[in-house]
Amino acid sequence: MRILDFKFNLTDHRKEFRRTNFSYYNSCIYEYEGILTIIIDNRVFFEVEIVILEFFRDSVSWINDSTKLESMLYNCIHVIPEDNPLVSFVYEKENWFIRSPWQLFDCTTTFSREELENAVLELRDDVEKQLAISIPLEVLPPSPFS
Repeated sequence: MRILDFKFNLTDHRKEFRRTNFSYYNSCIYEYEGILTIIIDNRVFFEVEIVILEFFRDSVSWINDSTKLESMLYNCIHVIPEDNPLVSFVYEKENWFIRSPWQLFDCTTTFSREELENAVLELRDDVEKQLAISIPLEVLPPSPFS
C-alpha cells in the first residue's frame, strides 16, 4: 500500500437538506454521497460521509491553481461551520500536510504536492469507474464558501 491512499464507498444515505428549495443544494453535485477514507501510513486518518463531487470541485480547483502554494480547503455544506474545512491540504514550512477537525490521529507525515494531486486524481478515476460516470468538474456549481 502507498503512504497515502484515498478510498470512496457510495452509500444510499440521502441528506434531508437536499429537499430544500435552494438550487445549490438541489444541483447534481449532491447525487453521490459516501464514505471518504484517507489512509496514511496504513492507518485510517479520516473516515466520514461526504458528497464526493463537492470534494472533487474543491480539490481539482486546487490542482489547477496556478500558484501551487495555496492550501486546498474542502468545505462541506452539511457540517457545522466549526468543522470546516472538513479536509485541508496545508502548505507549511515547505511541506504539505493533511488536516481535518475529524482526523483520527495527529499526523506529522508530510507529502509532496505531487503525491496529494496524484491521490486526488487516482480517487477520481476510481470513483468514475465505481459510479460508471464521467465527473464533469467544469460544470459543477461554485462553493457557497468561496
